[in-house]
Amino acid sequence: MGFGDILFINIHTIPIGFAYWLLQNYDPNTQKIFDGTHKITVSSSLINDIFGIPNGGKFVVTKFRPNSKNEVVNEWRSQFGEPIPAKITMKKFSDHLKKRKDCGRIFQMNFLVMFFSVMGEMMLSITVNQRFLLSLDGDIDVKELNWCDYIVDCLKRTRLMWKGEADFFNGPMLLLSVNFLTISYILHNVILLCYI
Repeated sequence: MGFGDILFINIHTIPIGFAYWLLQNYDPNTQKIFDGTHKITVSSSLINDIFGIPNGGKFVVTKFRPNSKNEVVNEWRSQFGEPIPAKITMKKFSDHLKKRKDCGRIFQMNFLVMFFSVMGEMMLSITVNQRFLLSLDGDIDVKELNWCDYIVDCLKRTRLMWKGEADFFNGPMLLLSVNFLTISYILHNVILLCYI
C-alpha cells in the first residue's frame, strides 16, 4: 500500500506544552511554523520525505458527511452487520479490528480508516474518519492517491477550527511535531557546520 515506513515510527507521546506551542506557532494560511528564527513550511513533499506516505498524482476526494448511498461507504460499513451503522466510534472500530482477520480490499479500507483517524483527522464526535472513502472507488491502487496533500488539508482544516488552549485539537499532531523536529534538527546542524 506504500505505508510501510510508518512501522519505524517509535513515538508514544507528545508533551502537551510542545503540542500547544506548535499549534500557536503554526499558521494554517501560509502552512508554516515560525520557531522564532525560521519559518518552516509543512508541505506534502516534506511529509512524503519524512514519513514515506504515498504522494500519488490523484486527488483524495472527501465528503463532509459520507453516507451509505455511496457504494464504497456502504461496502466498508457493511462489515459491521445489519442495520448498517452511520456512525462508528474509535472504540467500537478498535474492538472490531481485533476480531478481524481480513486481507485484500477490506483490510486496506480498515487500515486507511484507522490511520487517517489517528494520523489525519479524528472526528470531533470521536467517530472514525470516513470522509476519504469515496476516493477508493473501483480498482484504484491506494499508492496512486495523494495522501500527503490530504494530510496537509487535514492539518489546515483542523488548525483553523481549533480555538485555543481549552479546545480539543483533532488534527495530525504527530505529523506536525515530527516535521518540525526533523527540519529544526537539519537547520541546527547546517548552522553548526557553517561555524566549523
